Amino acid sequence: MQEVFAIGATYFLQKPVDRQKLSILFRTVSGGMLENRRKYIRVPLQTEVTCMVGSRTIRGRTWNLSQGGMQTEAAGLRAKDTVRVSFRLPVSGVSIEAAGTVVWANETRQGIQLTNVTAPNQQSIRKYIAEVEKD
Repeated sequence: MQEVFAIGATYFLQKPVDRQKLSILFRTVSGGMLENRRKYIRVPLQTEVTCMVGSRTIRGRTWNLSQGGMQTEAAGLRAKDTVRVSFRLPVSGVSIEAAGTVVWANETRQGIQLTNVTAPNQQSIRKYIAEVEKD
């Protein structure tokens, strides 16, 4: 047991498995998993994106998409920028336009939280995510 904890184990369950201990372990682990869970599922999406920040137009690529936001690679975006994004969903070809805020940025990538998406565009995003998850 000391060996497994020394190399990074968080929990240890001995055989034969005791139902009561397993139940306690499950409740302990599931609480932490729920706290660390993302609010929205992210799916891969690599497509061109146009970002408007004030009068500046920045072109880049998306890396992933969720109902609440996207990860992009668009040089020139900075944390706290208010941005309008536009991109096309693959297969359906639906054009998405939305407003958002850059919530984090590093040298190469940025995270944009979508703050204003029309109901039809939100539905198209949901449908796209469901299709990707299904595959």
